[in-house]
Amino acid sequence: MGATVRQEALERLRVLVGEWVVEAEFPGQATGAGRSVFEWALDGQFLVQRTEAPHPAPASTAIVSVEPGTGAYTQHYFDSRGVVRLYAMTFDGEVCNCCVRRRTSPRCPSGSASPGG
Repeated sequence: MGATVRQEALERLRVLVGEWVVEAEFPGQATGAGRSVFEWALDGQFLVQRTEAPHPAPASTAIVSVEPGTGAYTQHYFDSRGVVRLYAMTFDGEVCNCCVRRRTSPRCPSGSASPGG
């Protein structure tokens, strides 16, 4: 059962593979568009996201893993400021939500995948 659940969860991520235009909002600051590239790593067992954006947004790398038994996603996040975060992630094929795994006040950024970028 675990392998099937895991493969189905990985297959849902396929729509993200490629290059995307990303936009970040910072209160009181103007920012331009950046880019994010998603690609498979280690024989398709992990999805890697590399993001470059104009200041003040940091450059980042994230690795998405899938729990074999449940199909739950975890995103391992690293950025150019030296920040490391572990997110619980959900993805329904269109909307991605990531919540910082902490005991208090989780922050949950989200993003959506739309046809044509």
